[in-house]
Amino acid sequence: MNNKGMAGQTNNTNLVIGAVVVLIVLVVIGFMVFGMNRQTPATSVDTTADEQAALMNETPLTATVSASPLVSPSPSSTTAAMTESTKEFSVVATNFKFTPAQLRVKKGDTVHITLTNDSPMQHDWRLDEFGAKTNIITKGQTGTTTFVASKTGTFEYYCSVGNHRQMGMVGQLIVE
Repeated sequence: MNNKGMAGQTNNTNLVIGAVVVLIVLVVIGFMVFGMNRQTPATSVDTTADEQAALMNETPLTATVSASPLVSPSPSSTTAAMTESTKEFSVVATNFKFTPAQLRVKKGDTVHITLTNDSPMQHDWRLDEFGAKTNIITKGQTGTTTFVASKTGTFEYYCSVGNHRQMGMVGQLIVE
């Protein structure tokens, strides 16, 4: 063989060896990168949230509950105070009527209304003074709304569909 033929074979051999080395390096890097992403810190079922956060070297999330000056939470439990100030009502809509037709809450209460339509007509529940409303619903459906009774007085809630309000489909929210 002449020198040119041997030099060509050496160059080809060097290229193949170089390609194999590059491929091996890429495979090793790939295993390192993907192997690290699959590792997750193990936590025990018996650990507290603070212990788990410490294991993961994170600060636990905390929630701050602030009360308005009109609502004074119980010293024993802030959660109990929040539950006591939430009033839930189930209101049924029938032909031109809400049942119950009167709801009573205290100023500062969070009010949650669940409206159930028991009529073949569409209905909704609206209370303009607090910007509260449900979606328009058909028979068998329910709609909800939640608001804070931030002012005292007697307020009219109503159905805004067609002329239902004018036909007497109204009720009263009394905020004391």
